[in-house]
Amino acid sequence: MYSIGDPSTFETAKSMLERIRSMTRESFPLVVVGGKCDFDDALKRRVTYGSGKILAETTMASAFIEASSVRN
Repeated sequence: MYSIGDPSTFETAKSMLERIRSMTRESFPLVVVGGKCDFDDALKRRVTYGSGKILAETTMASAFIEASSVRN
C-alpha cells in the first residue's frame, strides 16, 4: 500500500514488491493498493493511477485498486 499523495511511499512499495518477488520462486497473490484516493483536489495526487497499475503488472500482482478509508 502506498499513498497517492506521497511518491516516496510509492517508491518504498515498489522496492518491497520487487524484493518479495526476488526472494521466492513460489507464486502467491499480492494486491497493490493506492491509498487516499478520496483526495478531491487533483493537485494532492502525486502518483497516477496508471503508475500504480503498471507497478502491479510488472510485479505480477494479482490485483490493483485505489481505496479510501474515508469513502470505502
